[in-house]
Amino acid sequence: MEEVKYSKGDYRRLSDRLKAVEEMSEITVDDLQMLQNIRRSYMEILSIVFNEMDKIIHRFDPESVCTCRIKRIESIISKLKRNNQTPINRIQDIAGCRCILLLFFLMYAASSESNKISHLSF
Repeated sequence: MEEVKYSKGDYRRLSDRLKAVEEMSEITVDDLQMLQNIRRSYMEILSIVFNEMDKIIHRFDPESVCTCRIKRIESIISKLKRNNQTPINRIQDIAGCRCILLLFFLMYAASSESNKISHLSF
């Protein structure tokens, strides 16, 4: 699938429109599609980061759990409304990984190791 490119103005206008809605049913199909395209743009890199993190934490703790997620549309809109000055392209937690390790000190070791990942190009 070809990635759709948006300008800063596109992001700002979408953010303004989403902040103004009271009900999800008020969002236009075009705005939902743009929002979904933004969410989808995180999928490939999230998959790469998740796989790398999962390998790292399992070296330190075989019982560890690693998950990933892309923020739901409703959550993105809620965050836009709470952070009134933040446009959608500046939200920093649309996608993320969470790793749970059995022992607290292992978290620091795994974190230090994950910071050494240099072959990932973003």
